[in-house]
Amino acid sequence: MSTQALIERWMADIQLDPSALNPDQRLCSFRIFDSLDITLEWPEASDDLFVVIDLMATQGGELRRKRLDEAMRLNAFGLLTRGAVIGWDEVNDRLVLSYRLGLERVDTATLNSAVMNLAEIAQDVQERLRFEQDVVMAQKVARSGAGWFQPIQA
Repeated sequence: MSTQALIERWMADIQLDPSALNPDQRLCSFRIFDSLDITLEWPEASDDLFVVIDLMATQGGELRRKRLDEAMRLNAFGLLTRGAVIGWDEVNDRLVLSYRLGLERVDTATLNSAVMNLAEIAQDVQERLRFEQDVVMAQKVARSGAGWFQPIQA
């Protein structure tokens, strides 16, 4: 069975709208849990299927460094990511999470398990990479400290 046929069968099984499939670009893109953007990619030059989740923008500066450092720590031996890999899309300055599946052993059930497992991992990884306090500080710095200085009422 071709990769596209496998994906079409999987889409039918989970009742995913056919508009998610872009056969010309060899992609199937959809959103899961109302927040995670997932793309299935099967490049012409590869015998593998890639399941990729867009995690978040790195947002530059010190926050980027912290996120990349933590991503590398989480990547170590694939233990905390259950074999998935966190990567940096340098062009778009975004972190992604992905699985690479050999097509010789993938069926619709395996594909569905991989997608669901990766989505579950992504939620945990996003939480670990969020650095909420650093995001707030970066936003304040971007506004040149606006709101930092407040008069003291005597």
